[in-house]
Amino acid sequence: MALEINHETNDIVNSTGEIKVNGTAVGGDNSPVTIIGSRGIIGGGIGSSGHQNVIQYITIATTGNSQDFADLTTGTGQLAGLHGTGRGVFGGGTNSKTNVMQYITVSTLSNAADFGDLNQPLFNLCACSNGSRGIFAGGDA
Repeated sequence: MALEINHETNDIVNSTGEIKVNGTAVGGDNSPVTIIGSRGIIGGGIGSSGHQNVIQYITIATTGNSQDFADLTTGTGQLAGLHGTGRGVFGGGTNSKTNVMQYITVSTLSNAADFGDLNQPLFNLCACSNGSRGIFAGGDA
């Protein structure tokens, strides 16, 4: 069995798409994740009238201005957002240093709903996702 090494992505795969060390698969499911969609989401912010609850979207494949998507559960700024294959999640923010996470269904224009809580209230945090799992990290407490 041959290994393929991609020096650009530092991926090592065999013909089945698995990564193995001494014959044992490592890293869980190593199959490629395809994130489907062409919508970019922007939420919250701090404007001249205070914390904003507006969610806007853009269609990435076209040029043009953003359009109204819906509203966050509360106005907040300096929050982080991530996206999976169908759901977007916003977390944290400066409105009383919140620990709230709220989610949207990216394909449906509708208001955000409660998703749960971060371990502690944070703002200026960052987020990332691989399409199935998301991580909120860093930030100011």
